[in-house]
Amino acid sequence: MLTALKSFITVVIVPPANMPVFKLRLSMGFLLFCLGLGGGLLSGAALAVGTHADYWMTKAHHRVMAARLASLSRAMELTKRDLENAREADRKVRELLAMPGRGAIIETGGLGGPGLEDDRAIHENLRELRYESMRRVSSLREIEDFIQGKRAVFRATPAGWPSRGRLSSSFGYRLSPFTREQSAGESEFHPGLDIVSASGAPIVATADGVVERAGWLGGYGRMVLIRHGKGFATLYAHASVTVVQSGDVVRRGQVIASMGTTGHSTGDHLHYEVWKDGKRVDPRAYLGQALQ
Repeated sequence: MLTALKSFITVVIVPPANMPVFKLRLSMGFLLFCLGLGGGLLSGAALAVGTHADYWMTKAHHRVMAARLASLSRAMELTKRDLENAREADRKVRELLAMPGRGAIIETGGLGGPGLEDDRAIHENLRELRYESMRRVSSLREIEDFIQGKRAVFRATPAGWPSRGRLSSSFGYRLSPFTREQSAGESEFHPGLDIVSASGAPIVATADGVVERAGWLGGYGRMVLIRHGKGFATLYAHASVTVVQSGDVVRRGQVIASMGTTGHSTGDHLHYEVWKDGKRVDPRAYLGQALQ
């Protein structure tokens, strides 16, 4: 091995004519040293270039991630602001409806440079925003159910006059119209209102409901009984004709009969009763101004 390293290689360079021949005598050990040195330098240069490239690629990736995080942070802030606006609208609607309120929007923090902690923060913020979004949706459904419930009560509650005319007899005790001309008129309980109008004047339902009975009923003459739900029922008596029948679904304001004087009656008028939870109540409490 040592003998090989001590051997020499002669390099002869023959130039063009009239120029001396150049000879270079190099030992094998020196050549191997130069080759090793050159290889090391090349490897070092390649490593340096690769490391430098990795650095710039990492830096570029970092910038891209930072930009994405900043964009995501802005989007999350806008989403939080929208949810806050939704919460405020929710609060106002609940105040108008006299409903109990809901909690405030969960606060979310800002985001810094990209990293493991930032990634966790993003997922935590997104989780909180999703949770708050679900709360807002749930709240809207709750409000919808509340309004539907109120609407059902509203549509079932008698409102307005069942016919245009003059009130001739009120709810409560009165002298019987059949005996009051006598010196000792009899007192009787009148369970509704009497409204006088022209024969054939339209009679309308004062709330939504289902016709339970329509036709002749003793002293009531031709009558209509409507069940409205929520404990309400209304009765319309002494009609000349009824235009609905048992089982019909009727709406507030719908014509159900015409004014008449059938049954135990002294003249053209409507006898109107309101029932609440199985008991007759004063209809005047429900006349007011007709609800729309």
